[in-house]
Amino acid sequence: MARQRKALAGGARRHHGLEATMGQRPPGVLTRVTTAYAGECSRVPADDGLARRATMARFTTECGYYLLREVGPRRLTETLAGLTALMDDSSQVRTGSAFERASEEGIAAARAAFSRHRRPADELESADLERIADRVALPMMATLFPGEKHGGDAVGRLVCLSETHALVEGAQRPYLCARAIRSVAVYFPQYADQVMLPMKQLSIEWEDQVRPRERTEAMIAELAARYTATTPFAAVGTR
Repeated sequence: MARQRKALAGGARRHHGLEATMGQRPPGVLTRVTTAYAGECSRVPADDGLARRATMARFTTECGYYLLREVGPRRLTETLAGLTALMDDSSQVRTGSAFERASEEGIAAARAAFSRHRRPADELESADLERIADRVALPMMATLFPGEKHGGDAVGRLVCLSETHALVEGAQRPYLCARAIRSVAVYFPQYADQVMLPMKQLSIEWEDQVRPRERTEAMIAELAARYTATTPFAAVGTR
C-alpha cells in the first residue's frame, strides 16, 4: 500500500492550490489566497444540521489526499474519529442522495477497521498508524469504485466526486470545492479536461476576482451540477 502511494505521488511536486503563476496574476496573490481560504473554511456548513454531511465529504476527500501522500495518517484517522459521533447523530441532515448512501457504506467499513485498534492514535508508532490509515482509506475506494484498481485516476475521481456532490448537496463552499479539485489536477493531467482544469481555472478567477465572486461561485456550482449528473451517483437527495 505504501509503495502504491509513493508511485501515485512520484514525480510530482506537492501542490495545494497555491502553485506559482506570478507574472500572470495580480500582485499579492499568496496573501489574498491565504486570507480567502481561511474565510471560506469558516463558512463551511456546521450549525444547520449539515456538519455530518460536510465532515463525510472532508473524510472522503482526505482519503484521496492520503493516497497521494498529501495528508498524513494521523490527520486522516483524526477526521474519521471526529466523524464517528456525527454519523449516528439523529439531529443531522440526511440528504438521501445516492452518493451519500454509498459514502455511508464506505465509512461504515472504515469505522469497523478503525475500531479494531484499541490504542489511542497518539500512542501508536508511525508505521502502525500508517497501516491503520491504509485500512481506513481503502474502503472508500472499494465502495465508490467497485471492481477498479485502487490507483491511477480513480484517486483523482474520488476527490472530484466527494467535492462536487458535497457542493450540490449544500455541504461545501464553491471555492473550496474548486480548490480541492485543483489540488489533485497536477497528478492526473491526462484526465483533467472534464472537471479538473475548469475547476482550477474558476478557483483562480475567484481568488483574483476577475468578476464578482458570487458569479464565479454560480459558475462553479453549475459545473459541479453538470459533472455529478454524469456520475454513477447522479440521483441527488433533497434536504
